[in-house]
Amino acid sequence: MEKRVFWFLLAFSFIVVPVFAGGSRASSADMSELHIMIRNIGDATTNDNIIHRELERRTGLKLNFELRAGANYSEATATVIASGNYPDAMEFDLSYPVELQNMADDGILKPLDDLLTRYGPEFTPRVRPANTYFNSTTDGKTYGVASRNFDFGTNEVIAIQKNWLDRLGLQIPKTSDEYFNVLTAFEANAERLVGPNRRFVPHGSWSGKFEVTLLRYFMSENQMIDGWNWVDGRLVHTVNMPAYRNVLQTARRFYQAGLIEPEFPIMRSRDDALNRVLGNQYGAWDWYADSFDAESSTFALQLYTVLPEMRGNLAIVPYFQDVNGAFRFPQNITRRHMIIFAKTPDEKAVNIMRLLNFIASEEGFYLTELGLEGDHYTRDNSGRITVRELSIEERASLGSWNYTWIAKRSYIPIVASDYVRNFMLNELSPAYGIESPLSYGNAQSRHGSAVSQVLGQYRSQLITQPNINFDALFNEMVATWNSSGGAEITREQNERYGGRP
Repeated sequence: MEKRVFWFLLAFSFIVVPVFAGGSRASSADMSELHIMIRNIGDATTNDNIIHRELERRTGLKLNFELRAGANYSEATATVIASGNYPDAMEFDLSYPVELQNMADDGILKPLDDLLTRYGPEFTPRVRPANTYFNSTTDGKTYGVASRNFDFGTNEVIAIQKNWLDRLGLQIPKTSDEYFNVLTAFEANAERLVGPNRRFVPHGSWSGKFEVTLLRYFMSENQMIDGWNWVDGRLVHTVNMPAYRNVLQTARRFYQAGLIEPEFPIMRSRDDALNRVLGNQYGAWDWYADSFDAESSTFALQLYTVLPEMRGNLAIVPYFQDVNGAFRFPQNITRRHMIIFAKTPDEKAVNIMRLLNFIASEEGFYLTELGLEGDHYTRDNSGRITVRELSIEERASLGSWNYTWIAKRSYIPIVASDYVRNFMLNELSPAYGIESPLSYGNAQSRHGSAVSQVLGQYRSQLITQPNINFDALFNEMVATWNSSGGAEITREQNERYGGRP
């Protein structure tokens, strides 16, 4: 492994390196036994669950899933990769694609084109469009099997308590001004809505999520997206868009008025924010479009159990339109991939692809999404699904959500309510999404971390700090971003992708 990958990944290694018993280096191991590292974002904490046993029975494979906590999964993968002691395969986050490119260039990963052609017939263009795969810019080969296909454009939305809107005679907001007025009304009527002497913030968020949800609503209103924007045939990053000043001024207006979670810059844990949702401390919050239904979302079930009045009374706030009546957001292609290591024996690699192919099939999709037909769901003659609502304990025994990202056939839950499904397929349609190119180049590798840090630090100050010279600080942010490597990354991006929208 070249030093660039080792040191890049080691910088994110904060946990003890695991030892993979029966890992990819074993020469005499049973080739049907697969060791695969995945995130654990479900209720089951071990492989002892119904879906796991059914996967083994239906595929004839012995499956050892290394379940790692979702909150620290990026650090866990970095540690394992830096150690050189790999599992047979690993779920990998492509948020920073330069990592995957470097691993492909360094021969750490196994190219998957032949495996997909021979053993992945379920990965049709409809089930997994071409733009969801990771293809090396060096040799053009495929080095990751994309997970669930986004049937819609983005998953990042604002959930709002519609029953509160109804009580106050308000409509779902469609502009930042309308949203400001709604949140102000929530604040003014806090005692009526949540009771006296209760902690209450109209809009809830946490660090990281705030930047990719609420700010993107403001960007849509200002004719831009978060990331790379096409301007006259050239790529311009968000920070260099003149309208970004308006976006941050709008966010500052909300924050300084006390309408946004005051701790979001330092509240790193999503669980902290979600616990406040469960405490009915927010009137609206950053959420996920696929998480409104109790049958398909563990947190939604928990929310409606604790606060039953919210069931059927949550609404999705549509993205804010610009002056031309259009709205836009970054096209949210699948960033989770299953990678297979070069050290993994070919026979094991074939069996991994067989497993992924089964999960991408209709049979595997229904199994991993819903469980056993007859026990956990039924289908009538028209094909309509009825799901038996499970307790959290029953979900743990089933294995719900453990396999959420592994090669799933679709992103939209089978049991999504008509309201949510229609919103996802229409308002969140890929037709409104802008595909923002990902940078795989050397400049991004050298400077990506520095420019991200610059943007995060200045953005937080511009939104949260009182008594600042906003224009001067904004101009300083832009200059610092460019001088810290942003200008070089921009040149590289345009050399690679320029001349086309």
